[in-house]
Amino acid sequence: MDGCTDSLLCCPPLKGDPCLNLLHFPSHTKQTPHTHPSIRAGIIARGNGLCCTKGDTIELEEGMVFMIAANSVHHFQTHEHSMDVIAYHPDSDWGPTHEEHPMINRTWVSGHKILS
Repeated sequence: MDGCTDSLLCCPPLKGDPCLNLLHFPSHTKQTPHTHPSIRAGIIARGNGLCCTKGDTIELEEGMVFMIAANSVHHFQTHEHSMDVIAYHPDSDWGPTHEEHPMINRTWVSGHKILS
């Protein structure tokens, strides 16, 4: 979003489960204000920037930990330096299910795909 990249570090074991992401904010980035339906927590892995909410602007530095409440309008911003954030998402809308799972989907018996 707005030039930032998001790499999945730890996939959710099942759809709806938690995951970890690496967010990279290039220098001179200002995200569009947005919300998430659940909390977000993270650590500043490298660099520095700002987390802006409706009522506050928090300076973020390497090693700092943060938490954003569910449904809170916020955005991240960087100036001269880029910033990398390891973010915890307690829920996901993507991932395998008990019916659609890589192990099951890629299992064949006698040359035929098994059906779950």
